Amino acid sequence: MKNAVVIAVALAVVVVGQVGDTAPKTTRKVIVALNDSTTNVTVTNESGTAPARSTRKAKAPVRVAQNQKASGKILKPKATENIPVPSTTEASEQQSPTAPTSKTGVLAPTQTVKTSAGEVKKTVKKSPFGFRYRSYNAMNLDYIEGQNPNGDGEVRAWDRFGLTYSFTDNVSLTLQPEVNHTWFGDRDRGQDDAGTEQPYSGYMGNTNLILGHSQIARLKGDIILDGSLRYDIPTSEISQRNGQLGETRVTVGLGREFGKFEVKAMLIGRSYLNQYNTSELQTKSCGDSKLKSCGKLNKEFRLYQLVDLTYNFTKRLGFTLETGFQNTTVHGDEATNRAPSRVDQIIMNPELSYAISDNFALAVGLYEEPNMTKLPDDGYVPLSVANGGEAYLQTTVKF
Repeated sequence: MKNAVVIAVALAVVVVGQVGDTAPKTTRKVIVALNDSTTNVTVTNESGTAPARSTRKAKAPVRVAQNQKASGKILKPKATENIPVPSTTEASEQQSPTAPTSKTGVLAPTQTVKTSAGEVKKTVKKSPFGFRYRSYNAMNLDYIEGQNPNGDGEVRAWDRFGLTYSFTDNVSLTLQPEVNHTWFGDRDRGQDDAGTEQPYSGYMGNTNLILGHSQIARLKGDIILDGSLRYDIPTSEISQRNGQLGETRVTVGLGREFGKFEVKAMLIGRSYLNQYNTSELQTKSCGDSKLKSCGKLNKEFRLYQLVDLTYNFTKRLGFTLETGFQNTTVHGDEATNRAPSRVDQIIMNPELSYAISDNFALAVGLYEEPNMTKLPDDGYVPLSVANGGEAYLQTTVKF
């Protein structure tokens, strides 16, 4: 009702102005803008002269709820008048001196619409299949520094081709063949194990089958428990020649983020002979009644106790220091005169990585695993030439 009175007063002002004006008559516009606390009445000449503005405080705020029409009577304007009706959305209309003008010279109103905060997420169907190719290229540090000129001076590499199927966002199964080769190496050089037909410059490794879970549980303090089960199918020449059964590996990890820092502890258990030769089968029968077979099922068992410390400079650039211990237990075997033994090694692996894009990344680093029983007299000096180790470049392509 109070707003109707204000509109009526504005119309009366226009009528009085037209009667008392001795100048040629012009058409005037009356614009009434309502908001929560004030009622703005603007009288403007049609010819575009500067508007005379009058602002009156409303005794009570006028609110128009969203998707709800204002109650009360609405005065119907004359044909020559332009009185905008308040919007039914939660908005305010104001005329600003900097706002764009209309063709008639009247300042055009600007509207600010308040919307509730929130993100509209589009649902994009993602393929459950993924592909990752990793190429690890390394060279011995002792050869680079000239400490062992007769050592392995070739740039060797292993390439892994991983085809992944994701059952859920956290559970996936990966089939990953491995190929070992050298860059510009001697093609006639044989592998370290005698009797192989494939040369050291290029040979087939085992094929990994990995079942992984990136978030088994979220523990107290936002600690993420993850893990994986891996079986190495004996596809290498050495594994097939020796009738190998395959390598098994179990990995359990606990990780947590602290802003740009990430900390992850890992426990990895694996049973194998070496990178491309896996566990033995008990197939040969021995004449001695005291021995059931000539050869243990597992020649070695290796346990890793590692910690990854990562600092992310940006979303794409990060530095990781992986360190810990590697314990290898060699099972004794009377049938083959193999004595039991134990080897304890230190792992030191600093790495700088950069993701050029979501599909391509590079990493450079140093890796060493010196035998703790054969350290120099001055003790362990990380990444010293005496510890051996290697420098590497790793590239990763994924889709």
